[in-house]
Amino acid sequence: TLYVTLEPCSHFGNTPPCTDLIIKHRLKKVVIGSKDFDKRVNGIEILRKANIDTSIQFQDEITNLNRVFNTNKEKNRSFIALKMATSFDGKIKDSFGNSKWISGKASRDFVHKNLRMSADAILTTAKTVIEDDASFNIRLSEDNILDKDVFVLDRNFSLLEDQYKQLKLFSCHPNSSILLIGDLNFGN
Repeated sequence: TLYVTLEPCSHFGNTPPCTDLIIKHRLKKVVIGSKDFDKRVNGIEILRKANIDTSIQFQDEITNLNRVFNTNKEKNRSFIALKMATSFDGKIKDSFGNSKWISGKASRDFVHKNLRMSADAILTTAKTVIEDDASFNIRLSEDNILDKDVFVLDRNFSLLEDQYKQLKLFSCHPNSSILLIGDLNFGN
């Protein structure tokens, strides 16, 4: 019996179809945890036609494992995760006007190990970069720091000014890109 989290593929991509290999190796039973929303996939039908006992046992936990892939295929868009730290009263700064480390260590660790690690890129604003001197890297431990592409919403390209050259963001991304998104017509 083969247990899979996603319906076996039935088309050529970077690898050959999974269904061909399952049939070739004469597996007797396949248990599928979630449907593949890619329109090219009809693995369940192909396996059943090949007389392989194919059951579907959809589970929320398994569907959640594939949420990024499912969003891409089913909704034809990117999966977006919003991370925002707020105080109990819904503010993004404490009563002294500080916004850095408004969340606790456990929350920050979760963000780095789960959200940032699984993301393709990080989106932020120039205001956050400037006010927090944020690095927007992935700190798994003191010795294990990774970087991802960072998209910065910076309407008037203020981060290009000399006064911001020393911000951490610009020294913490040796293996990724920092892209500023602004308005070339700003001020006109």
